[in-house]
Amino acid sequence: MIGRISEQFGGYIYRHNDRKQVSQDVLVFAIKSLLTNLLTIVLSLTAGFALGAFQETLIVLVAMALLRNLTGGYHFKSPTACILISSSVVAVIPHIPFTDALLIPSALVTMLLILLYAPADLKGVTTLSSRRLLVMKLVALAIVASNLVLEWHLLALSFLAQVLTILPFKGRQSK
Repeated sequence: MIGRISEQFGGYIYRHNDRKQVSQDVLVFAIKSLLTNLLTIVLSLTAGFALGAFQETLIVLVAMALLRNLTGGYHFKSPTACILISSSVVAVIPHIPFTDALLIPSALVTMLLILLYAPADLKGVTTLSSRRLLVMKLVALAIVASNLVLEWHLLALSFLAQVLTILPFKGRQSK
């Protein structure tokens, strides 16, 4: 559905744009990405509101998006699967019981996985320099480490959930 809408809208824009600065494929990809992200945000926040945890869901959404931009992660083949699974994870995290005793171990595991695997989907396929990739990894580590001071359970769970998407399981598709 999202693919079809993106192709129709991208084709329309391409046909009615005399400049043709970008290809139709690039337009379709950009529209598909925007729709996927927008629908994930709307569905997550709607679920958060319905479950009585709107503010917490917003925090989880921002935390996971921030870390994902720095660490990369698994991409589903279907935008619909991405929307449904991502929204479900974001909406469920505020309702997971989490004790203070788990804060430091979860942060250490998250930081170790970032050290080992981040940025997961950019190695060898980006124009970013290796220095820039290292800076992204260090910023991600600093963000996770900052929660050792803040001690927010929501952030700890959000960061851990996001970093699990960078693990290199066989058959996964990274982009």
